[in-house]
Amino acid sequence: MIQDRRHFFRLGGFFIFALALHLAGTWILPLVDRDETWYAEVSREMNQRDDYTVAYYNNTFWLEKPPMLYWGQSLAYKVFGSNEFGARFPGALASALTALVIFGFCARLYGQKIAWRAAFAFTLCLEMIIFGKAGVTDMPAVLFVTLAAWAGWELVGATTPGAVSKTGWWWIFYASLAAIFLAKGPLAILPVGGLAVYWFWTRVPGFFSALKFVRGFLVTGVLVALWFVPAVIDTHGEYLRVFIGQQVFQRSVKPMDGHGASNLIMYIVTLPFYLVTAFVLFFPWSIYFPAAFRRLRKERLPADIYLVSGILVTFTIFSLVRTKLPHYTLPAYPLLACAIAPVLASIRFARWAVVMVALNLAISFVAFPLAAKYSVINQLANDPSVQDGMAFASVDYHEPGLVWTFRKHLQTWHERLKVTEVATYMNQAGARLCILPTKFLPQVTVAPDWHVVNARGFNITKGRMIELTMLVKSK
Repeated sequence: MIQDRRHFFRLGGFFIFALALHLAGTWILPLVDRDETWYAEVSREMNQRDDYTVAYYNNTFWLEKPPMLYWGQSLAYKVFGSNEFGARFPGALASALTALVIFGFCARLYGQKIAWRAAFAFTLCLEMIIFGKAGVTDMPAVLFVTLAAWAGWELVGATTPGAVSKTGWWWIFYASLAAIFLAKGPLAILPVGGLAVYWFWTRVPGFFSALKFVRGFLVTGVLVALWFVPAVIDTHGEYLRVFIGQQVFQRSVKPMDGHGASNLIMYIVTLPFYLVTAFVLFFPWSIYFPAAFRRLRKERLPADIYLVSGILVTFTIFSLVRTKLPHYTLPAYPLLACAIAPVLASIRFARWAVVMVALNLAISFVAFPLAAKYSVINQLANDPSVQDGMAFASVDYHEPGLVWTFRKHLQTWHERLKVTEVATYMNQAGARLCILPTKFLPQVTVAPDWHVVNARGFNITKGRMIELTMLVKSK
């Protein structure tokens, strides 16, 4: 009993440590365009509409992603307010919970001592220093991909009984698939694909009878349909066209938003893209990839084969997809942490852990405040001339960060203009403002009663300095 209590407190302490590390500095750095600000604004509008089925952005349908992150952020806003901390809290919470799942999973694979290394390695890799703090859809999806992987192992790979019955793990597996879909759609294929490769590799007996695929997929489908069917009906089928047609199918066969190869030669050249990024983003533990590979070749335990199956499926699928971003293979990182943990036994592990904690804190409390000073949108939004209730518009700069930041002050909807429409817009009745790149200012005849605000800052996503001008009419 005493040992169980100690174990419980150790896990609780680790969870608090991981959550605090992921939350550190999240309130300092303004949300980063574009994904963070899109999702944060969608979630705020969910609360304002009191509609948690269909998402809206700037008062129009937003159908590109499933709703799990929006639900989490909407709830966090009610607790912490509609701010950067609230927007990032669900992702940080999912990251810390993922580390706990990794511990439980890896303990069943290799024992508790190795499981601690896996949980720390995941929490303290370079990728998690970045995405553990981000208000994006990835970490809720990673949490349930990892949970599904654990459940799959208990169903077809584990040789000793666990604390949960086989029936319980069956329900966890298919409920996790539904949760993955609600978090990030087609990523639900990853745990199933990993299981299929594991079966092909090992021909484990009783595989199909343990998983009961037909019955299980029906359960998953029913759980997803509780949200998806009303969403499709309420949007008159647009959810199918945008989410499935554009975000899933088109993203797979052609690069979107400039992320990926534009021709066949570059597509072939970039096939190893994720092998390279894994060495960078799983730092410092990627240093031990060669040692882990040698151990896997030598021992080839069933647990090793199971982990490698899931890793291969994730890296293969995203290597073949045309649109590529470094974090797409993040669902494989919990499996990588488990696979590499057996070789992380030296004193250097503790030293590297201290280095990564220090790096996390330096980014949170040194780099974030410096970056916040260069937020051009915040500079404009904090100008005293900006008043509640103003109408606002922009020319040739329509980043969602503008909508997220200014709607906190104005509570009105953003309008897009051409530079030739600025004068007409500004001369309408009522207080209003318009933001445009400073280079367009000579094309606008500025009235004497307009207040002109210039700001210069750094666009993180585009990696360049930008200059904007805000024209304000107070009445």
